Amino acid sequence: MRIGKLFLLGFVLFLVVVNISVSLSLSSFVDRKPVFTEKEEIIDGLKLLDTKDRMLRKLGKPKNTKKEYWGAYGDEVEYCYYEWGYVLFSPPPAPHKDLERPIEEIEITGKNVVGPRGIRIGEDYKRVIESFRCDVKEIYERAFHDVKLYEVKKSNEEKMLGFVIYNDEGEINEIWYKVLNEKYSSEFGLRFELMKKKVVKIFAYYFPGD
Repeated sequence: MRIGKLFLLGFVLFLVVVNISVSLSLSSFVDRKPVFTEKEEIIDGLKLLDTKDRMLRKLGKPKNTKKEYWGAYGDEVEYCYYEWGYVLFSPPPAPHKDLERPIEEIEITGKNVVGPRGIRIGEDYKRVIESFRCDVKEIYERAFHDVKLYEVKKSNEEKMLGFVIYNDEGEINEIWYKVLNEKYSSEFGLRFELMKKKVVKIFAYYFPGD
């Protein structure tokens, strides 16, 4: 009888330990916040494909600028550097060379600014996931396979996706949101790079495709 009670007590303690270890390795989510779209504000109301004039109105004059030839365009791109990161302008589409250059990339690495949906450098990965749509109830803090947060089909040609990406050590490495247009192979993206579960870089980009 005494042995039976000891066994039962040991089993209960085992369940408690297992429950604690699982709760430490999992984070509970599921949220119906809006998905990332091409109209997402990245910093101070600035969006991908905005013009340089709009950037200057929103962010002021950059500390430095640099032009660089990109063979993919057969033309120069322009970097505008700020204390917190940079904004990259690509050449306008070939038939419209008279148009203003659009923003193709925005990179944030400084802590003194507010990024998309109020997220700052140094914040926890949970802050990112809780700011966007999430159809997944639980996310492992350590895993060896990527997790799809959501997939929304906007049309036959366009879909929106969210992912958690793990590195080879099983640590959460990136949280990535995309808008893909399969007809033109174009892509809008927003990537949060992480180190020890904290945001170290916010990178928004537009890939024009074919």
